[in-house]
Amino acid sequence: MTEDSPTITDMDSTLAFQIQSVSVSGTNFEMLSTTWSKMRAIMSFECSREIIERPDHVFLERNPAAFQCILQYHQGGQLHMPSEMCPSIFQREMEFWGLKKSALSKCCLVKYIGYFDDQAVLKKCTDMNPYNGHTLEKDEQRRRDETTSLLSMARGGGWESVQGRMWLILNEPFYSVAAKVYFALNAILVLVSLFALIAGTHPVFQRELNLDEWKEYYGAEWDKYRHLFDDTAPEPESEGSELEPLPEGSMTRYTALDITEYVCVALFSIDLIIRCIFCPNRIRLLFYSFLHWVDVFALLVMYIQYLFEYIYPREKYEASFLDVLHCMQIIRVLRLFRLVKHSTGFLVLLYAFKASYREMLLMVMFLLVAMMIFSTMAFFSGDDTFSTIPDSFWWAIVTMTTVGYGDVVPKEALSKLVGVLCAISGVCLLAVIIPIFVNNFMLFYSYSKIWGQMEKVDDTKIKPILQ
Repeated sequence: MTEDSPTITDMDSTLAFQIQSVSVSGTNFEMLSTTWSKMRAIMSFECSREIIERPDHVFLERNPAAFQCILQYHQGGQLHMPSEMCPSIFQREMEFWGLKKSALSKCCLVKYIGYFDDQAVLKKCTDMNPYNGHTLEKDEQRRRDETTSLLSMARGGGWESVQGRMWLILNEPFYSVAAKVYFALNAILVLVSLFALIAGTHPVFQRELNLDEWKEYYGAEWDKYRHLFDDTAPEPESEGSELEPLPEGSMTRYTALDITEYVCVALFSIDLIIRCIFCPNRIRLLFYSFLHWVDVFALLVMYIQYLFEYIYPREKYEASFLDVLHCMQIIRVLRLFRLVKHSTGFLVLLYAFKASYREMLLMVMFLLVAMMIFSTMAFFSGDDTFSTIPDSFWWAIVTMTTVGYGDVVPKEALSKLVGVLCAISGVCLLAVIIPIFVNNFMLFYSYSKIWGQMEKVDDTKIKPILQ
């Protein structure tokens, strides 16, 4: 060994100088000093202040698993996110070490971006209406807080106690036996009301008009037509005007359905009055409750119809403006929402629509544009089936939505080719847009399970008092 040759001691000191020991929350890592310098170079000054440096050791409190991945990236490898780590935690670690999300490998970047896209969807309902801040989680928490407040009122005394107990019965179907009975009766009442509305339009539940109803139909002119129903009645003397023929197909529903409807309307009216009396917050009921105004509108339509039928009895038995009111009775179907308003699935579906409204509008716009294009192409294909472009709109919509009624069918080769393109484009459009709504629904539904478990835990702490 020559004098210029390095000794064993010099080699050890050189190696020690090149190795840096770093302790991350108790987990020790050893690396080259150049690697550690590279990591420190891209860190911000604020983050660097969290590092405790000693002459022979460096300590900091960070996530060891994330640090190992970031260390491998600086050592020349790819940046991967630990599979068991939440992306939000890894995001904080990347920000601490001065890395951007573009540094992630593609396999982990998909998971990373997908997670934050889901979080953005969950917050989108708040972004759409910044004034009330409604989200599914907040609505669930608000409902639990309201229930707790009502239970506190019910434990008190006086009028507030009565209000709390009655409102729990009216709006919380699972907090007492009385509430369950009321919920079941209300559900039966809604279904019976709908049955009376629907069955009244079927021939099985209809009958011919009796004599009293014919009297209502003709009113003051009954004497002219009385002989048509009573053989003993004399025929009226002719005054130069011919009698109108009896209307064909004049039918009315059975009286039992009328009585059923009257009873349902009366009970719905009583229910509405009771809600107004015992509601703890009437301002919120009058100005913010959609279902309350559904009940008011449905009852108002019924009472207006009864009033016009009383003033103009003939309008009940023939086509008239009362048919508009009769059609508006379908609003009573919305009462079914009162039965499911506490269902988590219903709230999930509602918020899925809210979160996907942009995609839905985009789908409608694409459908309209495609409808215009294919309707025009079908018209100019020379097929006599498509007489005008507006008449072709129906065929294009039915074809793109894969309904295919078959009432309008292309017959020429060119128009059939247009039909093939129309059907394929419709399938592709629906296949791209609808899964977005489905994904949002599944996202809200998965999170609702967590909130549902939290609600069960809260319910075990709050004992029902209305047993």
